[in-house]
Amino acid sequence: AKLGLMLDISSSEDGNIEGGQGAGGHIFERNIGSSSLSISCEINTDGLNIIKEDLHVARDGIRDTKTGDIIVSISPDDFEMVEKLGIGASGHVYKALHKPSGEYMAIKSINVFDQAKRRQLVNDLKSLYKNQCPFLVKFYGAYYEEGYVKIALELMELGSLGGIIKMINKNKSMIPKVSEEVIASIAQQTLNGLAYLHLCDKSVHRDIKPDNILINKNGEVKLTDFGIAKILDESLDLCKTWVGTAHYMSPERMSGEKYSFPGDIWALGIILIEMAIGEYPYPFSANYIEMLNYIKTTDTVSLMREEFSEEFTDFLLKC
Repeated sequence: AKLGLMLDISSSEDGNIEGGQGAGGHIFERNIGSSSLSISCEINTDGLNIIKEDLHVARDGIRDTKTGDIIVSISPDDFEMVEKLGIGASGHVYKALHKPSGEYMAIKSINVFDQAKRRQLVNDLKSLYKNQCPFLVKFYGAYYEEGYVKIALELMELGSLGGIIKMINKNKSMIPKVSEEVIASIAQQTLNGLAYLHLCDKSVHRDIKPDNILINKNGEVKLTDFGIAKILDESLDLCKTWVGTAHYMSPERMSGEKYSFPGDIWALGIILIEMAIGEYPYPFSANYIEMLNYIKTTDTVSLMREEFSEEFTDFLLKC
C-alpha cells in the first residue's frame, strides 16, 4: 500500500492550521478567507502531486495528471553531482553535470516534508514552469527523489549581486565601487526581467534584493526567487500582504499599506546606490521600527553622492 499525505497549502499570509487523520495519511488544513488561493498537495512513494495545478513530480520528471503526458523528462540518472554551492532560503543548492547535454546546472533540493519549504516549492514550480524569459533564471525541469524535489535551474557562475557587493567592498578606497557603465547594464537587464513579470505575467516580484539578482559567466543578469511573486487581478492592482526582505522594501510596504509594481523599482534603486557606494545607503538596523523610521524620514535626495553623474542621479530619483 502506498503511503499518502494530503496537504492543503494556502497562499494567504494569515490563517490557522488544523490537523487530522485521514484514510490516506495525515491531513493538514489551513483556515483561510474566501479570497485566498488554496493549493492541495499529495505526497506518496511515487512523488508529489500538486492537485490544483494538475501536476505530478515523479522520478522521471513532471507529468500532467489530466493527460498522463510527461511535460518535462528529467531524472536523477541524468545528473552527476559535482559540489554543494550553498544553502538558500528553501533548500540546498548543488552544481551538477547534466550528462545528456554535457551542461552544468544548479540543482535546488527541497524537502517536501518541511511545511514552509513545501509551500515555497509549490510557488516556485508554478512560477518557473510558466515563466520562460531570457532575463529570468532558466528552468530545466524537476524530479522527485527520496522525499526531496530536485529543481534543475540554469547555473549562474558568478553568483549574486550580494556576493559581488561584499567582494568589491573589501577595497574601501575604490569609489565608485562599480562603474556607472556596469551599473547601467545590470539595471537594464534587471528591468527587462521586471518588465516581463509586471507586463506579461501581471505579477510583482516582492523580494528584489542583491541575493536575488544573479550573473552568469557571460555577464548576463537574471532574476531568481520570483516564486513569491504576487499575481495581480485586473480589477485589483494593489497587494496587501507583507512578503519580502525588509531592508529593500519601499516605505508603503514597510508601513503595511497597499503596494504594486513601483515597490520592485524602489528596491532596485536602493540596490544600484549600494553598488555605487559599496554599502547599504540607509543606517542599518536589525530593529524593524527603526528601519521603517529611517526609510520614511530620510529625503531620497540626501542619498545621492557628488560623484554620481547627472544621468545616474536622475535615474535613481525616478526609482
